[in-house]
Amino acid sequence: MRERLGTAAVGLIVVASLTGGLCAAERDRRGRVPASQRAAELRLPAKAPDGRWHNPVEGIRWEEGRRKVGVELSALPERGPLRCRLRVLPGTAAAGKPVLEVRVSNPTSSPVTVEGHTDAIDDVTFILRGPDDKVVSSFCYALVRSDIRAEEEPPPHYVVRPGEVLTAPIHLSVAADHGYRPLRPGRYTIEAVFQCAGGQARLGHEQGLVSRSERLPVLVGPR
Repeated sequence: MRERLGTAAVGLIVVASLTGGLCAAERDRRGRVPASQRAAELRLPAKAPDGRWHNPVEGIRWEEGRRKVGVELSALPERGPLRCRLRVLPGTAAAGKPVLEVRVSNPTSSPVTVEGHTDAIDDVTFILRGPDDKVVSSFCYALVRSDIRAEEEPPPHYVVRPGEVLTAPIHLSVAADHGYRPLRPGRYTIEAVFQCAGGQARLGHEQGLVSRSERLPVLVGPR
């Protein structure tokens, strides 16, 4: 009897080890579980948002432009020292008003100067993908904010110090803005891509900085 229990215990250990190995293999290259393997706590309605374009032709052009931006950003390789992450703020999804938090961090021992804006959120684009993994739309605050400044003012910039983490909240409904189109039901994903073009020549990143977050699963339509 003891031998059987011992054999069973060894078997359980082997199974657990194999299961752990498979789970580890399913993780992506950054060690994070792919969105397809995680439970979705974010939800979006399938119906079209209220409202309409005053000029439907311009509206369609805008929606297609946002989609193309997402496609272009998806093709960029990651480069530079900064890291971009995305998470759901605790309790917001359960309350029915999910809020995301984007985090831009500098894990290095040197400060990183980013030119072009004064806030890291303006260098972040949120990309919404459909059930077929194709880009549906993208959203960036910098495209809807006014950036008027006097000519004598220095170019906008900000510094991410060593070990510093810059955070900013954004409602899911804003990050996943897709114009006035309905969404077909299914499992979507949303990710944040940090991308800036200037300020890194001295660090050897003349082509700019790019970092993308993990993809968070989003359910569209009925449960």
